[in-house]
Amino acid sequence: MPAQSKAKLPATLIPGDGIGPEIVKSAVDILDALGSPFEWDIRQGGLAAIDESHDPLPQATLDSIRRTRLALKGPLTTPVGGGFRSINVRLREEFGLYANVRPVRSMVPGGRFDDIDIVRQLLRAFEYWRLKRLAVDLVILNERPTSYLQDLQETIDHLARPIQSRPKSANDVRGSVFVLRNDLVPAEIVALLQTVARVVLFVSVVCALVDLVRSAEAFRSKVAEHGAPQRSQRTRLDPLARVQ
Repeated sequence: MPAQSKAKLPATLIPGDGIGPEIVKSAVDILDALGSPFEWDIRQGGLAAIDESHDPLPQATLDSIRRTRLALKGPLTTPVGGGFRSINVRLREEFGLYANVRPVRSMVPGGRFDDIDIVRQLLRAFEYWRLKRLAVDLVILNERPTSYLQDLQETIDHLARPIQSRPKSANDVRGSVFVLRNDLVPAEIVALLQTVARVVLFVSVVCALVDLVRSAEAFRSKVAEHGAPQRSQRTRLDPLARVQ
């Protein structure tokens, strides 16, 4: 008897506009060649959606994403200086997708730069604060010793440049992103920045706290599954020991 085919996973497919349909078709062809497990619900977004429903992000498209909880979209046009709001921003607001996490696997143990994801998340947080019209200055101080290549500084600059170069209008809230090199900033200026800042985050401490939270969540899950251990078996979580 032939093996029963596995049930397909429902997913929303938004071809987009411009080069979007061509890119999405190639992506779908590749997935099909690999035995795609998806059952596509094709919905419109961008200029194509305006032609059909006079809305670049129709309610039917949003309803489909809510139903399937999975979506693949192509590039969507964002007009410059007028027209309609960015569809990507509307999607982020609608579904709370501000982190925009893009998992990658590095062949180098520990990654090329330790903890660069913290910088990415801070920049995403800054974009979220701007959407909520919160005036915030984000200062990123690179304390890595200077080198000929300055590869870490170039990476941070590359991540921050889209935000720094974005045109501002009269209605935008104040606040910007500043990337500084520790070797080019006088020590008294660094001390002044740390004094006047509302929040100062040291990446090594943040990562230690993240590890602590994950350990606590794993411990809580274990307790929920197997019950609380006997007093003699309990392990004390010491935050200071993890942060130091």
